[in-house]
Amino acid sequence: MKFNKEQLKFDIKKNLPPLVMAALALLIIDLVWGKICPVRTMIGIPCPGCGLTRAFKPAMTGHFYQATVIHPFWIAIIVLVILYLSIRYLITDEKMSKKLLYGLKVCAIIIGLLCIVYYIYRMICWFPDREPMVYDSKNAINYIRLLLDKF
Repeated sequence: MKFNKEQLKFDIKKNLPPLVMAALALLIIDLVWGKICPVRTMIGIPCPGCGLTRAFKPAMTGHFYQATVIHPFWIAIIVLVILYLSIRYLITDEKMSKKLLYGLKVCAIIIGLLCIVYYIYRMICWFPDREPMVYDSKNAINYIRLLLDKF
């Protein structure tokens, strides 16, 4: 296997501007609202990925159990990203690459569906009393409602 530098250069050239814009948008949301989740920022309720960012912090310091308690799908995300990058930049046979990416896409869909099932479970059992499944009253819709109430 040989690392595909040309593919990486192409991907950086094509995807860097939108990635920078997305990162800036998240940074602005974080600076203004104090959180990076657009769903929680707008409507105040957690989304299916709620806790994923928080789970990476203990995982990066070796506290894998704590990370898994926060959100168990952090492991699947890491595995999917590593597999995707490996297929994208190490597999040069286009036919093989397409087959593997298709299989990875199917796995990502299954993981996404399982994440939604887990979200429903957490909303039923944890919301609104247990982190990270808590209602955030400091959301955009609440602020808009408060502004409209003043008129």
